[in-house]
This record gives sequence, C-alpha cells and structure tokens, in this order.
Amino acid sequence: MQFSELILTGSKSDLMNGGAMRTSVGGKGKALVQLCAVFLLIIVAGLVTSKVFMNRVSARAFGMNIAPDGKVRWGEVGSERENVQAPVVLFRQVGKSDWYTALLIRP
Repeated sequence: MQFSELILTGSKSDLMNGGAMRTSVGGKGKALVQLCAVFLLIIVAGLVTSKVFMNRVSARAFGMNIAPDGKVRWGEVGSERENVQAPVVLFRQVGKSDWYTALLIRP
C-alpha cells in the first residue's frame, strides 16, 4: 500500500482528546468491495427468485367424458375400416371446441 492510498480519518475532537485515528483504504479497494457486494446481491436475488417463482407443482382436475365404443357427439373416432376395433375416447368441451384423446386398447 502506498502512502498516497492511505487516508486518515477522524474529527478534531478525536485529535485533541488523543483519540486514535482510523485508517481506510480508498480507490481500488473500495471499488472491489462494492463490486463484490453487487455480485453477492445478484446471486442472492437469483436464489430468492428461483425459490419463490420456480419449481412449483400445480395439479388441475378436469371433468372428462368417456366413449368406450368410439362414438362421440360429433361422430365416430377411429379408423374407417370395418374390421378395426374402435378406440376408447376421452373428451371434454373447452369453449366451443372439443378436446379429445383416442386410446386403442388391445386385448
């Protein structure tokens, strides 16, 4: 440490009363401490954000209809061939449309 970087701080009353003077490092040392504090703050903010907003499990339940023979209200679901088994259809109405899943269950 050079003498020009050493800053002596204290008040007049400290000097007159024989109090000890405090020394602090200015310039590069102070900037390094501030930079480390900013990095630490960013890391802590990231961890808090991760714990608060991410990795949340949510479960929703929907009322579903089942058509075991493949016949639903808009028609038949499945193959148009005669000898193919009809699928089991799970469906629900969302707004004005229907969402469905057809499952072909083989014995």
